[in-house]
Amino acid sequence: MTEQSKAPASAHGLLSRREILRRGFLGAAALAAGPAALAALPAVLAACNGTTVTPPTPRSSTPGLTGRLRVGTNLYVGDPKLHDIYMAGLPDVDAAFAAKTGLAPTHSDFRSDGTHQYLTFEPDDVCLSILYIPGYRLQFLGPAGLLVPLDDVWGAVKDNFSAAVANAVTANDGHVYGIPFDFSPWVFFYRKSIWASKGYEVPTTWTELLALCKRMTSGNGIPIAVGVQDPWLAMGAFDMLNMRLNGYDFRIGLLTGKEKWTDQRVIAVFEAWRELIPYYSLYNNGQAWGLPKQSWLDAVGALEHGEAGMLYVGLFLTGGFGGLDASVLDDLDFFEFPYLGNQWDAERVLEAPIDIWVMPSKSPTLLADLTNAKAYLDFWAKGSTQLLMHGHKPGYIPTARDTDTSQLDRLSKKAFELVGGAHHLTQSFEEDTYPGFGGSGGMGSFIHAFVSDPTLDVAAFTQQIQQYWDGLPPVSADVLE
Repeated sequence: MTEQSKAPASAHGLLSRREILRRGFLGAAALAAGPAALAALPAVLAACNGTTVTPPTPRSSTPGLTGRLRVGTNLYVGDPKLHDIYMAGLPDVDAAFAAKTGLAPTHSDFRSDGTHQYLTFEPDDVCLSILYIPGYRLQFLGPAGLLVPLDDVWGAVKDNFSAAVANAVTANDGHVYGIPFDFSPWVFFYRKSIWASKGYEVPTTWTELLALCKRMTSGNGIPIAVGVQDPWLAMGAFDMLNMRLNGYDFRIGLLTGKEKWTDQRVIAVFEAWRELIPYYSLYNNGQAWGLPKQSWLDAVGALEHGEAGMLYVGLFLTGGFGGLDASVLDDLDFFEFPYLGNQWDAERVLEAPIDIWVMPSKSPTLLADLTNAKAYLDFWAKGSTQLLMHGHKPGYIPTARDTDTSQLDRLSKKAFELVGGAHHLTQSFEEDTYPGFGGSGGMGSFIHAFVSDPTLDVAAFTQQIQQYWDGLPPVSADVLE
């Protein structure tokens, strides 16, 4: 398959969380040119260069499959270790699928930092989408005709997923376009032994969190590690604080342009956040001490070595990205973002970016391989399958309800239970908003500015953010790439 060129870094030369952890994996999606090709009937799909076909009976994961199944995975990564973490479980899954059905999938590797060209140029029957497609892009890819609606497959497996997961993989047109297989919730990590030695207790409210930070500072400690070189780390805290303060629907509206950044509710978020920022690791007793170049790995190191008390980040931290040794990993624990004691507490919102399998509509072999492709997606909807992947990919927990949690490590099991109690799940800020807005050159720059100087005029600051949003180009394939 023809390789696509590697995308350049952001305008500021900074790598986003997506680029750091996901670079080169199947992800950034685009709106195809032309009107949506899919009808509303879930039993009818667009495949093979626009040919409309009626799918066979779903849920065909049974012995006796014949023919072929082409699976696309993006294996370009800058670090071979990342490839091992992400893809090492696929052979186990394929072996189990072959044992069950008699069919061994074949894998095609493609290189691209986005999915638009891949999805429009002879893609495989099914392909792995790590983080990018769920969220903002999903609302365009499916209705635009680049993805096949999976309503029939979903109808057979949906009882194995929570309502929050179902909502996360459903586009605005009401169709399901992806089968979820893992997610990585964001939480506050801390070192158990250090907290026990100092008598710290887990905060459950915003007030308790601020009080704990003040106590840590009085002991000459750094309460919260943060790396402003990678603004997405701080952006996650802003995002959750917005949901805790204003609710899930407002957050979605804000990130998709239905709400304004000049709204008083947004100003209230920044005003609340400025209470926490002086406790970040780039400050010393409330005074900035000049560490603007810290990366997210520097923040991980600060937590690991006991230099900072907490770090708000995704569970992927436990998957080998930060280089934590076994003793430190055993000493880690976490708690969810504290609540504010308002009407939105009942929403139980959690940021937990989801990875999915999708079915490209323009696969030239999909019509012939459709039964096998659906069987493969059905197979991935099982907890036993997802555990095979998790065994090689810690930090990304299964999404299926029937997962045998006795097979999960301590932190993964706790995260599985936490996600199971959430009423709403979100992707990260940059995946749930307009692609030209969420990166380092957009909102990342504003976040960096505010974290560096939380005393600035918030009203004028939010006006600048809104002006930037208003100046973004219309949605197009180039933008979504």
